[in-house]
Amino acid sequence: MTLSRADLILEENEIIDGMRQAYAVIERMLPTYPLFHGLVDRVQAAAHTHTCGTGISYLVFTHEGSLAQCHMHLGEASSPSQHTDALQLVAAGPIRNLSVDHKEGCKSCSYRYRCAGGCPIETFRATGRWDVQSPHCNIYKSLIPEALRLEGLRLLKLYGWLDEATHVS
Repeated sequence: MTLSRADLILEENEIIDGMRQAYAVIERMLPTYPLFHGLVDRVQAAAHTHTCGTGISYLVFTHEGSLAQCHMHLGEASSPSQHTDALQLVAAGPIRNLSVDHKEGCKSCSYRYRCAGGCPIETFRATGRWDVQSPHCNIYKSLIPEALRLEGLRLLKLYGWLDEATHVS
């Protein structure tokens, strides 16, 4: 079943609304430990140009010893010979994990080094291209500022600068 653009926008809005509800709960009970990495899928606080290590520094072994570029590609794993360089085999696989600097729609985005353009497999499945922004770009752009705000509030609380009695979200 293929979803229409209207269906995708509806799903996108439901995800954003659901995450905002979760963020409101987190804000009421701010933890002292860092939480930014867990607030938006595929987003990291440290700048990075690739969403993950697929095709670069990551590989997956099946229970039978076959290799895949990503855990989402286990069905397409290869059986290497004992003389095969596993990293070369995986780097030459079908998934193209391009730098965010080479993805259309990402080059001028303020958040490009946080989401790195999203999951390459998801992007390819949705668009048929490796060199474009994630189909979840609007979700990232909506939620990253809110996740950063929560992390800022957490730090203010941790260092005694947030008076929880007077803090209003």
